[in-house]
Amino acid sequence: MGIKGINTAPIIQDDRLFLMSFKFKDSSNNERICFMQIPTLIDFLLILRCCASRVGQRLAAQGEDYKSKCVADNELLANNIPVITQEEVMQPDPGNLVMSIAPKLSQDHFSLIAVLHNEHVMTIEIDDTQAEFVILAVRKAIEYIKDDETLRMIGTFMDFMVLLDVDLSNISNLKYNELKHEPWKQYFFAKYVAILYCFETENGKQLLAGNIIKINIDLESPQAENILQQITMLTPTCKAMREKNTLCQTFTHVIPTAQNQVLTRDECLRALYNFCLETQTALSL
Repeated sequence: MGIKGINTAPIIQDDRLFLMSFKFKDSSNNERICFMQIPTLIDFLLILRCCASRVGQRLAAQGEDYKSKCVADNELLANNIPVITQEEVMQPDPGNLVMSIAPKLSQDHFSLIAVLHNEHVMTIEIDDTQAEFVILAVRKAIEYIKDDETLRMIGTFMDFMVLLDVDLSNISNLKYNELKHEPWKQYFFAKYVAILYCFETENGKQLLAGNIIKINIDLESPQAENILQQITMLTPTCKAMREKNTLCQTFTHVIPTAQNQVLTRDECLRALYNFCLETQTALSL
C-alpha cells in the first residue's frame, strides 16, 4: 500500500515507551494499524533516515522542481492524518504487532515488508520525500510522553551495531559471540571498526576484550566517544573484564572495505586478531 496519510501514538508502560502505534491511510482511504517494539522501531527509523538523506542529495542536484514535490508530498500527509482511537492504543490487537521488517529500496522510494504476529504480511510503500515526515511523527509522539531517555537511546542505537564480542585473554584461541542481525541491516552502516580494550592487571597492561562494530559517524567525534562508552557497558565480555580489572585504554581501527562490501565473520575476526597483534607489539615497546 502506498501511503497518503500516517499517524503515530505511543503506548507506555511504567512511564516509558513500550510500543509505537502506526496507522497508515492509502490512496483509497483504507486504513491499517500496526505496533512496533523499540528494537523494530529503531530499524524502521534507520531505513527512513537513509531515505531522507537521499532527498537531501536530490535537492542539491535537482533544485526547485524536486523541492516542490517534497512540499506537495508532505502537505498530502499532513492533510490526511488518520485518527487513532483511544481503544486502539488502550487495547492494542496483539496480532498487529510487527515481528520483523525488511526494506526493498528503489530509486526514489522503498517498500517496507512487515511480518505481523498474526502471520499476515503488510507491505507499505513510502516515498523518500515522505521519510522525514514519518521520522518527525515518531519523534513528536515520544516527546509528547516526555520520554527523553528513550529518545536518547534510539538516537545512539541508530549510529552503530555490534557484530562480534570477543574474549582476547587467550589470543591463540579466540572465544567470541556473534550478534545476529537481519542481513539487510549492515548496508545501512558505512564503516567496520575493530575495538580493543586494554586493562590494568596484576601482570601489567593487557588487551582482554574486543569488538567488531559498524558505525556511521566519525570516530574522532564526541558522539563516537559516547558510543564506545556505551559498548563497554553493553557487551558481556568487556563487562566481565571490568568487574575484575580496570579499563585503562581503548583502541580503534577502521577496517578498509569497498563501498557496500559485507565482511564475513572470519574476515572480521582476522582483522581484529591482526589489530590486536599490532597493538600488543606497540604496548610492549
